Amino acid sequence: MTEELQEQLLFERDDDGRFHAVLPSGKRPVIIPVLADKIRRTYAAFEQPDMPQRVMEVPGAGMGQKIDDPNDPTYVRDLTTWYMGVQYALFRRFVLDALVVPEDNEWAWKMADTGVAIPENGPDRQWAYVEESLEELITEGPERNAFIEAVRMISVPTEAGIRLARRRFWDEMGVDPADEPEAAEGNDTGEAGV
Repeated sequence: MTEELQEQLLFERDDDGRFHAVLPSGKRPVIIPVLADKIRRTYAAFEQPDMPQRVMEVPGAGMGQKIDDPNDPTYVRDLTTWYMGVQYALFRRFVLDALVVPEDNEWAWKMADTGVAIPENGPDRQWAYVEESLEELITEGPERNAFIEAVRMISVPTEAGIRLARRRFWDEMGVDPADEPEAAEGNDTGEAGV
């Protein structure tokens, strides 16, 4: 996850309890969590390259020490390829498992106008929705990355995501977490005087 995405809460919850991905384009598609095991299996399908090591010699001692070399050009290329493969696989998985397609077909008006059959369910409907209403997910990297991170945040919360959610909760409640330290840390038992 990039530093920029870590500082944002890339999802919001509506009054009905549904999650919406907050995308750079301003679109807010409805998403649902994906089982963490599905995400782990996706990562496991791609073997991350090993970081090469180089020997750093101690001048005058005739000895050296092996150190990691994260700037090795071959490693950087392999790591980038690995990352792009994982991101693409997660994107495809999340479109199929996390993206909620509206039941009405208002999003498919172009398909209807041109006589193209609107898929009723399954993967074809998911991808048709992306192509017709969320085309930026396919064409723009920042849009796709925000979508992936939004699904990941609601599926496998990170410490940074939990802190942001707590901060937003306290802002919405109009309470200063400094006044309620136990609750701000998630330790509030709900019992008076505890």
